[in-house]
Amino acid sequence: MGIYSIHNTLTANYHLIGQGGARAALSSAPAAAPAHAQASGVQIATAGQQLSALGTALGEFEALIEDVRPSRWRAASATSASAIGFAAANSPTVMRSREEVNANPASFTPYAPAWSGSTAQAAIGGLYLGTQGTGTLTFRVMSGGTHGQDDLTLHVFDPGDDFMQAIQIDAGDPINQQYSIGNGMNLSLGAGEVLEGDTFTVDVVAGIPTSYSPSNPQWTGQGAGVTLDGDYDGAQGTGTLRFRVENGGTHGVDDLSIKVFDPGDVEIETLDVLAAYAIDREFTLSNGLSLTLAAGDLFAGAEFTVDVDDTVGTAVDTTRPLDGTGDSDARLQAGLAVVDGSFTLNGVAIAVSGSDTLQAVLERITQSAADVTASFDAQSEEVVLTRDTPGAAYDIVLGNDSSGFLAAVKLNGAEALPGDAAGPLGSASLASFGAIQSGNIVVNGVSLAIDVARDSLSDVLERITDSAAGVTARVASTEDHVRLVADSPTAVLTLDGGNTGLFAALNIGEGSYRARLAGGVSEAQARKVGAALGRTAGALNEFFAPGGEARPPAIDTSREQIRAALLDRPADTFAPAVLESPFGLAFDFTAARSQVVDFSPAVERRFRAALRAEPLAVQDFFVGARSSADDGLVGRLRAPLETARRDLQNALYLLGFFGERGLLVDRFA
Repeated sequence: MGIYSIHNTLTANYHLIGQGGARAALSSAPAAAPAHAQASGVQIATAGQQLSALGTALGEFEALIEDVRPSRWRAASATSASAIGFAAANSPTVMRSREEVNANPASFTPYAPAWSGSTAQAAIGGLYLGTQGTGTLTFRVMSGGTHGQDDLTLHVFDPGDDFMQAIQIDAGDPINQQYSIGNGMNLSLGAGEVLEGDTFTVDVVAGIPTSYSPSNPQWTGQGAGVTLDGDYDGAQGTGTLRFRVENGGTHGVDDLSIKVFDPGDVEIETLDVLAAYAIDREFTLSNGLSLTLAAGDLFAGAEFTVDVDDTVGTAVDTTRPLDGTGDSDARLQAGLAVVDGSFTLNGVAIAVSGSDTLQAVLERITQSAADVTASFDAQSEEVVLTRDTPGAAYDIVLGNDSSGFLAAVKLNGAEALPGDAAGPLGSASLASFGAIQSGNIVVNGVSLAIDVARDSLSDVLERITDSAAGVTARVASTEDHVRLVADSPTAVLTLDGGNTGLFAALNIGEGSYRARLAGGVSEAQARKVGAALGRTAGALNEFFAPGGEARPPAIDTSREQIRAALLDRPADTFAPAVLESPFGLAFDFTAARSQVVDFSPAVERRFRAALRAEPLAVQDFFVGARSSADDGLVGRLRAPLETARRDLQNALYLLGFFGERGLLVDRFA
């Protein structure tokens, strides 16, 4: 149990009701406990409060003293000892998207699925008698279901939309049965479903001779169009998701619900589309997909399906609008929108419209005065910017983006690389790169392959960064150097080029590089840690303060346990002693002292000075050395604090009191 957990438990068990709450609770009881029990109970409860305060202060101090640890170290790194020669090379600077424009490894289709609607084909026959004049008859499903299995009801409305008649279709009726409409016409339905609310229409003409059309009318299907977006996270693997309307109605008027089923036809979740929701509200599924419904009707039983794939990624379409939706979606990464605006490239403003295609923006860049050719690498799905004027001195600089375009194509934060870092090592113009051979390098024990015919320097550095080596590798093109830095502030960096000659070409020595101390902590941080230690010292002094009357044994036992932990000695061999730190702080349990810890201003100044100059020594004392299992003084106090809490609680119980829900309760009442 950590210090914070101990504090929370103590607070729950020893909280008193207001100032002197324990005494008030005891004195107001109808049948009071014996006087000595009342006095002991109050003393133990007070000690419990003091122990709680000590746990709080110690926890805050532990968190702060731990925080200064990382700032002490400068991570191990290896940098080119001299310029590589990019600046003098006659190859152009190149910038690529940081990753695939849409890096989602899964995909789904379609983006604008169509509702299935009713499937039982309607057929109209007979001879129209002209009863309803000329106009349009509407047939609406009032009770839906499967033809031949469920009782169905259709209502027919005249050209004025007035009710004409109901057509009852019983479950036991033959599939090919004809039903009279009452105006000389008849209706028959094929096998399949009809959905409640679905409609079809038939135009009638009352002239001589009368007529109607069509003979095989089509159900209108769903009026609330659906659009899908988001990034499928692969949760349901590869297969087909099924969406089915459970509660139908009009979107924006009625409460609707849509159930979603996985490829095994197991229900995943239910989307509740309440009447109060905005028409364009986006509903996000647990698998990353999102659904938007247009205005219109949804019929109970209507369905659509979506094919999902957890192995094939989503491919960007450079010919669709950047702000497109549904079937016009450009397939950018979900959540990265492009709006009307602009960005600058080498100081030249490039206008962007949400209705632009990616190809249109890239052509605009190429035709501008930015001295850059822009293209899309369909194989890697990355945007590539190449400086037209060769030489590493000619940079590619992006900025001032108000359109969101740079983020959408992953160019925000992308680094410009000199040409020889971007092309295959075997074809680089740098003479030193000609000595690099295919083979394996080893970084922090991780073996990485190099193929000079295919891999660029950028590829190799990216492979190092993405590996389990725990190292970030990059080209610092403005300094004409390569730099490798350990991700952990204290880890050792080891490099072995094998027979490739890679590190020699980069002017980086092979071998081990160690982290370095980076100086002490700031005065402001030292003051903050010192103040927390001061609060801990005050709480410790209060808990050990001598009492004016005999203390219950439970309190003395608890104090003995904590004293033993501070001195790191078994309690049964404990003797009065003084624990001194190398930086002036002492824990003095001799009878001559009125307080355990003297944290005077002079001691605090000495502590802060030690923390600034030698933070590791201070941290080792309180939280243990990095290379040791010892968790320092703070760690040694965890178990005694918890034991003391239990002992005090048990003592209260034996005296006739117990703590529950933050109260001290008199059991003799």
